[in-house]
Amino acid sequence: MNIAFHIFFALVLGILLINFFHVPLYYFIFLVLGASFPDVDLSNSFIRKALNLIAVLIAVYLLINTFNWINSLLFLGVWFLLTWIIPRHRGIVHSYLSAAVLSALVWILFGVEAGLMFFVGYASHLIADGIFFKIV
Repeated sequence: MNIAFHIFFALVLGILLINFFHVPLYYFIFLVLGASFPDVDLSNSFIRKALNLIAVLIAVYLLINTFNWINSLLFLGVWFLLTWIIPRHRGIVHSYLSAAVLSALVWILFGVEAGLMFFVGYASHLIADGIFFKIV
């Protein structure tokens, strides 16, 4: 299933959630990130490419601000090692346990609304996959 469908499905649920809980519209970014995140285990996915770009930008930031190329290379090495050992597609990343753990992390870092929207996006991805793959 493509990312556009996952984001569309998450947005439909998000609109209902925003109307019910009166969550500000800018939290939609967490909804989109949550809907995209389960596909991080695909090397050609939008979220994986975005996270790779963010990792490179962090490495450049470390290099510029610390003038220490070893820290920068070490960070990139750890990041790409982690992406190399990511499990198979629809493995642990496609689970409600991952959704709960990552949503809790988002909640801690950005607040309850962000965590809730991330969870709704993530869960919508899992629900859409479940419905689609049962039909096919």
